[in-house]
Amino acid sequence: MMRFRQKRVARDFIQALNDRDGDRAIGMLDPAITYIDSRGVTLIGRDDVAELIRRLLDVPSRYIQTIEDISMRKGELLISASVTADDAEFTGKVLIRMVQDAGKIAVYQSYRSSPPVSMAMLLVPELARRGPDGDETAIPV
Repeated sequence: MMRFRQKRVARDFIQALNDRDGDRAIGMLDPAITYIDSRGVTLIGRDDVAELIRRLLDVPSRYIQTIEDISMRKGELLISASVTADDAEFTGKVLIRMVQDAGKIAVYQSYRSSPPVSMAMLLVPELARRGPDGDETAIPV
């Protein structure tokens, strides 16, 4: 039963982003969420991640994630998806690692084989934190 609910939250979150419904997506975030983009740049806390979502949805270009598969591993969801976007740099396959706490998204991390520019650095540079050594390609643990 828990797996079904966790997968439903993941699907609903991605659908809210695809529908450009920022309020719905932000409502699914844990207050202490950690967001890590494909370059290892992080945002900590709902307010900062909410600002990223608002700015992403303010960009007039198309960015759609289509879920291909969701599996669970040690309490984490692993979501494989394909992205279509007006900007070819953002198009391609993505793996998302999602951890939930009490039905809210507590960790959201994306992985790409050839990551585009950092979404966090692009949209909210004043809030973004680089990897542990200041290297934007480092993934914080």
